[in-house]
Amino acid sequence: MKRIVATLLLLSFAVGVGAQDAPPPPLDAKHFGWMIGEWSGWSESPMGKSKDWMKCEMGLGGQFMLMHYKNESAMGTFTGMGALTIGADGNIKGVWVDSWRNISNGTGTVNGDKTKMVWDGPMGKHVRVLQRVGADKYVEETSMQGPEGEMHGKSEMTRVKK
Repeated sequence: MKRIVATLLLLSFAVGVGAQDAPPPPLDAKHFGWMIGEWSGWSESPMGKSKDWMKCEMGLGGQFMLMHYKNESAMGTFTGMGALTIGADGNIKGVWVDSWRNISNGTGTVNGDKTKMVWDGPMGKHVRVLQRVGADKYVEETSMQGPEGEMHGKSEMTRVKK
């Protein structure tokens, strides 16, 4: 009897998976298309100033924008990778992993040339507001609650390659 129930459950799962709709169309360029390319710039925060580099590309059939990031500062080299997409609710969904073994999840919205993301990870929540200030430039402001109050950071990036 147990074997029959297990087989029926397995078959119903397989039929359910096969009955899913096709994947959604590739992401609309208005959300992430303008960021595709290679970027260079700087960041400044209470931890100091860094020289930054980032590459953005579409992946998985246009379903995600993939980011590769690196910065150099007095603290050493920091690297990270992220993936952003649009969820069924129309909001941005993201995941970020980095060389500090951080894994963060983010949600956000796009409003014109401004993207606001709330990230939740091991160090708590932080907010990043990215403002597109030209075809090849953006500014990002970060805020988070630290042990000594609210901390702020700022980054400025310029496209170096499309």
